[in-house]
Amino acid sequence: MKKLLFFILIFISITISLAETTKLDSLESILKESSGKQKVDILNEIIITYYNKPYHKLLIEDFHWNKVIDYSKKAIEFSEKLK
Repeated sequence: MKKLLFFILIFISITISLAETTKLDSLESILKESSGKQKVDILNEIIITYYNKPYHKLLIEDFHWNKVIDYSKKAIEFSEKLK
């Protein structure tokens, strides 16, 4: 029973991880073609997606924090241009 529960948890973890990666890839692809308010909205969605990654992944993948900071700076820059 414990082995079954372990495999179910591993499967769910892998599924969530793949979904996050796919979402980020899609958002980053759309970002290249966007402009104006849409670009700021997409940047914010990317930031939220990185921020909501499971805690254990953030410990392993420290570079995500650098990406969050970079995307945050870009979002601020583009939003100031819209004023």
